[in-house]
Amino acid sequence: MPKTAEQFEEIRKGREESILTAGLYLFATKGYEQTSADSIRAIVNCSHGLLYHYFKSKDDLYKAVIEKKVRPIVSAVIQTVDRNKRAKYLLADIFNNALEKLKSSDDEFAWALALLLDIHLQTVINPAIKSVEKDKKVYDWVYELIEKGKNEGDFNDLDSRELVISIIAFFKGLSYNRVKIGHKKFLCPSIDIIMKMILK
Repeated sequence: MPKTAEQFEEIRKGREESILTAGLYLFATKGYEQTSADSIRAIVNCSHGLLYHYFKSKDDLYKAVIEKKVRPIVSAVIQTVDRNKRAKYLLADIFNNALEKLKSSDDEFAWALALLLDIHLQTVINPAIKSVEKDKKVYDWVYELIEKGKNEGDFNDLDSRELVISIIAFFKGLSYNRVKIGHKKFLCPSIDIIMKMILK
């Protein structure tokens, strides 16, 4: 019996999702330069032709991974917080949500966070880097919250830029560790540890 248009569309979406997930995993664990079409193809078990049918190049796949996998996964953590709280509570809620997700069995979150923070850290530390993705929204948003917390009298007077880089590096290290060892062996620090860097 021939497949229906709906069944073909479901197959197409499934293949695209498999390629995106493989790309997310490899970009997060090996980096952009070390990820090849062959390594993605090996995970998905598809031909070069099929891979390039969905994505014209590695750059296209990378951009699609950021748009369709990384941003939605990380945004879901931020959207659950009350943005009207004082900066110290808002940041604590976001950090705590991220830590809880890292402790869970959600591998894709760990991959997405590791990839996103790697992009931000490289771009912020060396703006001259020619990256596929130049988005600094995480950096800017955390910077603004730290400045707000200082104005509210809750945060210490350390350099805000250095604090943001330290926070991003802290979570980058945690997410990378979680990616490498899995959720069962992952030892997650208390939220108090990171908040002590910021609070007076």
